[in-house]
Amino acid sequence: MHDDLIRHSQSFNTVIFYDIENLTKGNSSPQFNFSLEDITQKIKRYNLVDKIAAQYAYADWSNNKLSQIKKEVQQLGIESIQIFGFSNHKNAADIQLVIDAVELIHSKPFLQIFAIVSGDGGFSCLAKKLHEYGKIVIGCSHESQTNNVFSAVCDYFIRLPASIEQKTNETNNNCTQMTATNEKQTNENQNQNNYKLVLEYLKTNEPHRTLLKQNGIDFSTVHRIFKEQISNFDYKKIGFTKFQVFLNSIIQGTEFKIIFQDRNKTKPMLKIN
Repeated sequence: MHDDLIRHSQSFNTVIFYDIENLTKGNSSPQFNFSLEDITQKIKRYNLVDKIAAQYAYADWSNNKLSQIKKEVQQLGIESIQIFGFSNHKNAADIQLVIDAVELIHSKPFLQIFAIVSGDGGFSCLAKKLHEYGKIVIGCSHESQTNNVFSAVCDYFIRLPASIEQKTNETNNNCTQMTATNEKQTNENQNQNNYKLVLEYLKTNEPHRTLLKQNGIDFSTVHRIFKEQISNFDYKKIGFTKFQVFLNSIIQGTEFKIIFQDRNKTKPMLKIN
């Protein structure tokens, strides 16, 4: 019974921290072109995440301009952390978030996944410290709010889509930019078709077909096949920091899944249901 309780508590292996100022792109004119529930679901898609143990949102909640997101925070059961003197101490929320994260390392060692919903470069040091304790770090932010160092340090990074206002501005820039955007979309569509063809190749050719149905194919083999089948294939050039994240994104809605050979989840395999 005691062992069952321990295993049950350990299944709650993830904590999420929300840097509200970064998400809303400032407090003077906050933008709410995102959904906290959608962000949570994006984080849950990673196979490493079991259950969410806790969620914390940092902001000066006395600011009436945040009433819209405050309502969603309450509905989702996220704990709101009040940060006073926000306008005079811009790093107050960041400092409190770091303190809380480090405290959780020691007080709740069963937490293995630390998700930081922010693109602030100051969290790079926190991510490195979490790695020293064997923790996995997931970052999440708008592209325009993302620090390159922080996104590179994270094990996984979720980039939130641009707002409607941003997309409209980009469209109205000039004809050259529109052409470039269309060409990029065409390339992305072609890439998606190529990825599907590689997955189909794995399904229909031996010994890959048999391995997929049995114990799965190790990632090194899958990566090699992608490079063989697609000229100049490089998942990093299309915005992914890890091959596993890339693979997880393209198998959504298919019969493929990612499994692990060991309990530590360090040996990922591609398999068919």
